[in-house]
Amino acid sequence: MENLRENGKLIGALLAGALVGAAIGVLFAPASGNKTRKKIAGGAKDWIEEAKQKVKKQAEKLGKKADELEALAKNKVEEASNNAKQKVENFK
Repeated sequence: MENLRENGKLIGALLAGALVGAAIGVLFAPASGNKTRKKIAGGAKDWIEEAKQKVKKQAEKLGKKADELEALAKNKVEEASNNAKQKVENFK
């Protein structure tokens, strides 16, 4: 759970950094407005693609962890069921 919060904070920090960087780039850009807008758009597209890849990677990790937890839960339920059956048989 804490990993998810940390990842959320990281993504938020990346977004904030990208926005600040873009704003500073616009203010100090020596190129014309049209060229600057194209650079910003290109940089934003690159950043969005990178963010998508990171989110996809985290989603895959989360999916694997969910599968592991599901298998663990099934094993625990089966174990508890077997223990209960054994106790019933012992009680008879």
